Amino acid sequence: PDFEPVWSAAEDLGMAAVAHVGFSRERVNRGWANNGANDLVTFGVLNMLVGSQTAPQLLLAAMALDGVFERHPRLVVLVEEVGIDWLPHLLYGLDLCVGRAPAELDDGPYRPSHIVLNETYDLPLAPVEYIRRQVRVTPLPASHALHPIIDQIPPEILCFSSDYPHVEGSDCAVTIAERQLTGVSEQVRTGY
Repeated sequence: PDFEPVWSAAEDLGMAAVAHVGFSRERVNRGWANNGANDLVTFGVLNMLVGSQTAPQLLLAAMALDGVFERHPRLVVLVEEVGIDWLPHLLYGLDLCVGRAPAELDDGPYRPSHIVLNETYDLPLAPVEYIRRQVRVTPLPASHALHPIIDQIPPEILCFSSDYPHVEGSDCAVTIAERQLTGVSEQVRTGY
């Protein structure tokens, strides 16, 4: 609730709310540092692999499920530099939690693997539809492979970034992105 004025101001000003790498407070439990190694390298890697992917999923799922995107239909959230490989899992899980199973799993009775909100979820759009409408995520072409992720998500969610001259960026980011998009339909390339 404390952020409602921020979301309203972003809408009124036509500004995107940006969640950039490092925005999260999610951390791997310190107990994972007690693994018998003589350093904390593995612990640091675990924080990067798990923590950086947990934060955007928590943020976007909460905003979609709790109606932030419904109350602020012109709010755009841009998630930068946290990879893209978590997107299919998030979208799939959001669909499942409101009782929308993919057609390839439809063999009769729906058997949820986790809590299903379809009895209590009463927003006019499905959570994934809010994400499609209001969220953009930037892969870094020099660090994040676009395939097979781009084949598993709605194309309008992705947008371009490079972060050059930072180490994870590239002065050839456009060329790298073009190479990764070879053979991709124009509809996917343009995000529509």
